[in-house]
Amino acid sequence: MHRSAILIAIGILWAGTAVVQSPADMNPQTQAPAQNQQGSDLLPAGAPIEAALAKSIDSKKLKPGDSVVAQATESTEQNGKTLIPRGTKIEGHVTQASSRGKGDSFSTVGVVFDKAILKDGQQIPLNVTVQAIALSQSAATAPSPEAGMTPMGSSGSFAPGVPSRMGGGAPAATPPPEQSPINTAGNVDANNAAAGKGAVGGVNSSGVLTANSRGVFGLPGIGLTMGTEGAEHSAVITSTGKNVHLDSGTQVLLVTQGPPTPKS
Repeated sequence: MHRSAILIAIGILWAGTAVVQSPADMNPQTQAPAQNQQGSDLLPAGAPIEAALAKSIDSKKLKPGDSVVAQATESTEQNGKTLIPRGTKIEGHVTQASSRGKGDSFSTVGVVFDKAILKDGQQIPLNVTVQAIALSQSAATAPSPEAGMTPMGSSGSFAPGVPSRMGGGAPAATPPPEQSPINTAGNVDANNAAAGKGAVGGVNSSGVLTANSRGVFGLPGIGLTMGTEGAEHSAVITSTGKNVHLDSGTQVLLVTQGPPTPKS
């Protein structure tokens, strides 16, 4: 009888311990995400993300919701820690797309980049703006076909006053500002792309878009502004051509705006 009472007491103590230990404590896999909180809260406002389009953008082939993909060409670091490694996939989507129809002055495409996908599959939400775009690095450093020719991209423009389409309506009738004579980029290399109207900065002697750049470089007829489509703030890229077309490899300078706004 005494021995049976001792066994019963031990059983009660064991059961109590099992109740205190939660299922999460018993499963080590549920604890792993805590060490992966590399998210966007670590990305300070104003941090540049240098990237290049991984696939082309063409307003004729795109519709709102379609994906846009770029790839980080340099690592983004803070206090010696790599936050966005080189090679990270930067994903986003189209907010608007329109070809230049009869009576229109330009075609448009709106894009938002909203997440980074690390090589291990971890996703980092982003709140970034497109501060500058430029022709690909290889095109920027290509030798001029003939000495004395106008530098590539002399007709590129930065259009800060171009409104975007609102709520899916017709494109705004106001065209981008008239193109002006070349404003040279912030460098002296003869092979670098010329800056568009209102642009600041440029590409360096290696053909890479500098982190302080604003506007458009080496892309004839292309303009860049910010717009709003519904509740989303997007980069609106315009073209004086029938369609907006940016080749794969086009350089894109993204700048963080702080933590992303939680989606409802």
